[in-house]
Amino acid sequence: MKYNNIGIDSSLDRKRIRKLLLIGLFAGVMVMIGDMLLGWGVGASGTSGLEANYVQFQPGNALKLEFPDESFDAVMSNYVYHNIPSKDRQAILLETLRVLKKGGCFAIHDIMSESKYGDMQSFVNKLKDMGYESVELIDTTDGKFMSLFEAKWMALSGSAILVGRK
Repeated sequence: MKYNNIGIDSSLDRKRIRKLLLIGLFAGVMVMIGDMLLGWGVGASGTSGLEANYVQFQPGNALKLEFPDESFDAVMSNYVYHNIPSKDRQAILLETLRVLKKGGCFAIHDIMSESKYGDMQSFVNKLKDMGYESVELIDTTDGKFMSLFEAKWMALSGSAILVGRK
């Protein structure tokens, strides 16, 4: 894998990503793939701000996504799942990956501490055993994304990005 300055696989073929699922999109978020603006701004009461006509904002439940298996070319989330009351956040990750197409990529950034997610290295190994490729858990508190001091100051200790390909 080839990484950009924050550790995300920068060798992904963006032209292959036709259908992207962003879980937990909230007000003020702008999504870009390459030079293409996908959307900007959505709140709990509906959509707001700038939107492209090919973007659909849809409320839903991350515990049980209302999409068929293998619906998306990529799935992403940023600091969402730790806010969902659950005894098994790894099950939420598996539900997210259920809707990812074979060959699709994922990047899920969250506070993946053992107290919130359990043993994530075992989960990485489980995904590899299930046939997922290039699965890595990348620490984002080591200076690539934020410093350890910033992580503690912002209560984001244990932050990591789970990346890979189905």
